[in-house]
Amino acid sequence: MMTEFEHDATPTWSGFIYQGHVAMYLAVRKICELLESPHPMEVQEIAASFRLEVENWEDVAIFSEDKQGKHYKSIHQVKNRRENNIGAYKDPIVQLLLEKSKMGELALGTPEAYLHTSAIINESETVIKQSLQDWNHRVLDFYNSLADLKDQEIEESEKNEFQQRVSAAIEEEPIGLNRKKYSSLLKNIKSCIESDQGIYELKQNIEKLWLYLKNELAVGSMGADAKIYTYDDGAAGGNAEQIFDKIVGQVKRYKEITNSPDRLTEEQYVYIADKLLEYMRNFISNRHNLMHKKEEYPKEFLFSEVISILDNCVQFIEKKANVMALRRRYDEVMSQYCRVICKNKCEEENGCECRLLYPEYGITDLDEESFIRMCFGYNPDCDTGIEDRMCIGKLLNSDGLQNSVFKVLKECSQEFFRQEKDKTRVVINDKNKNAFLTAISKGNADAVIEDIVKGINKNSSMVSPVFEADELITDRLHSTDEEMWDSNFCYITERYLSAKAKENSDNIQKSICAPKKPTFVTAGEVMARLQ
Repeated sequence: MMTEFEHDATPTWSGFIYQGHVAMYLAVRKICELLESPHPMEVQEIAASFRLEVENWEDVAIFSEDKQGKHYKSIHQVKNRRENNIGAYKDPIVQLLLEKSKMGELALGTPEAYLHTSAIINESETVIKQSLQDWNHRVLDFYNSLADLKDQEIEESEKNEFQQRVSAAIEEEPIGLNRKKYSSLLKNIKSCIESDQGIYELKQNIEKLWLYLKNELAVGSMGADAKIYTYDDGAAGGNAEQIFDKIVGQVKRYKEITNSPDRLTEEQYVYIADKLLEYMRNFISNRHNLMHKKEEYPKEFLFSEVISILDNCVQFIEKKANVMALRRRYDEVMSQYCRVICKNKCEEENGCECRLLYPEYGITDLDEESFIRMCFGYNPDCDTGIEDRMCIGKLLNSDGLQNSVFKVLKECSQEFFRQEKDKTRVVINDKNKNAFLTAISKGNADAVIEDIVKGINKNSSMVSPVFEADELITDRLHSTDEEMWDSNFCYITERYLSAKAKENSDNIQKSICAPKKPTFVTAGEVMARLQ
């Protein structure tokens, strides 16, 4: 079912990651609650009848389905923002209240309505409750004022005064729904006044807005019953890393409830939680990629998918566990960039979709080996193997990612990106030079070269592609001296050729070429040149 509340466009990366963490936590917690309720359900029944829905009725929703149809249990607005006062979340809470009202009108149940925030709201429950009641009254007053304006008999001599009253009502509109149709209806009324059209035309536009509020948003039956979500540990919020820890806790709870015979280590619980997030990432990524292509996309999945992972993913494979943890950390670092550095600008009115989410960069849907190659491409100065848990910290230097990789991806004009079949690297055309985007953050060229030499010794096939670049784009390192490579270049050439021969073993003679001696350039310099 299409709803008026379904998202018009792809959300921010920050929302993308945080929403996935919250959604999976809610799914596992709901399964545990159903198994532990006074009238517990069988696992098979939960698996077959309960579903998790994404970005249709709210950011996340949980419902059951039987022959009588859908029965929504809860709907959740999810906001990964820094504000810790309830007023900053007025619009999403109003949307929550409207959706709950509309669902009641459609006989879809009376779900609990929750707001999730990464920041802890620092106001009392009394203040929060009063704010919700005030917003409810303001929306109903707006709705009733439109009803009065559309029905009021107006003489031509009263036109100016009437226009002023309408303008004042529209200027103070309290709903703030960021949807094209709603924005268009408001805009039509404003345009009608600005162009000084007749009273009849103005009242027609007012009536269209009122009917939209009545029929599409069910404003007339809107209440004030929504809550700030409280997690199992009593916290009324938490960032992505904290939510992940809560998912691990729910995995343990599920294993205890189901009397699992497996004796699991802490690493295995984390492994299962990462497998759950891997499923969630793939689901949301696929949804957004299809949305981006304007193709039909899934909105929900059965709890059986979650239960299958909980029951079957007990084998702990060190390399795979590290890669999943690495992807989670990558997601969290990019989410932080979106929330803190970029400040979620694409959520604003007329905001554009962020290039960091574009599927052609291949970040969200790379297979395991390709993701590993991307990491070493961004961090060729890392000498740690992917099977080593320490690599997670080394490969994801947040300063280099934020100040170099994410900044260039977000701000550099599309015309300067070279089209690459290899999605594991990003190449910029810097004045006809082949510039590879990296997360290198050190400021000393000799130290970086020494680390790259260590890296090519440890992971030659992963690191060798950097020697196909004319330039390596870094956070703050600048050096145009190609001779800095000389003392190590015989060794580098040997390792490079060895890696290329292995990669292109079917056609060695044609595929091997001499490695380059790339110079270093800062992301700021590249951006300045390409303005």
